[in-house]
Amino acid sequence: MRLQDDIFQVSFDGNGYTDRAEAGDFALLRAADTTIENGYRYFVVLDERDLSRSGSFTTPMSSQTRGAAQVRGNQLRYSETTQYHGGDTINFVLPNKTYMIRAFKEKPSTENMVFNAQDLSENLRKKYDIKSK
Repeated sequence: MRLQDDIFQVSFDGNGYTDRAEAGDFALLRAADTTIENGYRYFVVLDERDLSRSGSFTTPMSSQTRGAAQVRGNQLRYSETTQYHGGDTINFVLPNKTYMIRAFKEKPSTENMVFNAQDLSENLRKKYDIKSK
């Protein structure tokens, strides 16, 4: 989302299989791509937020009973076994990383870490085997 001519907010929402480090990398990839798509070459991160959510759920429980009967003369023997399945609690995290960035056409002389958008985009695409745009 463009906030000003050269200031953007980018974010990445992961799913339960995405770890937080990957969410950060994918948000940086979005920042790099946003920088390039808007005619800039460099960017700095002005603000960083972790808006991840966590939760849990419990799987349904079920049971299965098997029995066997044996007759000998006038005696009956019966045995059974019950197995229970489920009832497991699964914890999960839905990672979110959000950056506010300022984009630059020329490399700024600033105290902040300056990212070269093209280099960062290429390196992250290579790291995660993502095809170039």
